[in-house]
Amino acid sequence: MDLLSLLNEHAVIELSREGGLAYIPKLAAQQRFALCDLSAAQREHLCHLVSRMALLAQHAGQTRTPGSGDQRFYRILIVGHPEGGPQATQAEIVVPESSAPPELEILWKKGTFQSAE
Repeated sequence: MDLLSLLNEHAVIELSREGGLAYIPKLAAQQRFALCDLSAAQREHLCHLVSRMALLAQHAGQTRTPGSGDQRFYRILIVGHPEGGPQATQAEIVVPESSAPPELEILWKKGTFQSAE
């Protein structure tokens, strides 16, 4: 499924951070964004960020390097209806925390679209 076809006003994007040695509920919090609830500028900003993260994504089944078991990663789940399609479809992007820009961490922690300063 083409990621861009899912990024329309009907899509929902869920962002979570996972991994590490211990499960700590506060660190496993999830942000959820319904694109229909965002302003046009926020929607454009979020879609641009998701598209950039797709380029940094770790592919499913990709082997990790030894010693990386305690590393965290961001999971971006996009659920949407492709234009003209009645069926809900989803795509998942997994980005290692070490590769993610600070902007993604701010979005996950605060749920805001401010740039990292």
